[in-house]
Amino acid sequence: MPDTIPLFNSLPPAGEKGNRKSPTAESPCVGHCTTVLGDDVCRSCLRTFEEITHWVEMTDEERCAVNQRIEAIKRMAG
Repeated sequence: MPDTIPLFNSLPPAGEKGNRKSPTAESPCVGHCTTVLGDDVCRSCLRTFEEITHWVEMTDEERCAVNQRIEAIKRMAG
């Protein structure tokens, strides 16, 4: 029996940070979602409400595209 829930297999073990440099299909969620407060875009992970609610249904390619967009926003913000 696996130690992790299949949905979260791509997450690093607790206490360990992923060290990948290119955008992956891993969720950018940090557990402080502001969309529940009415924001269209989460201030913590920078995903739209639609991206958050459809994340589990998205393909790895779609998730990588979201993460690439988020990385571009972070680079522009400095």
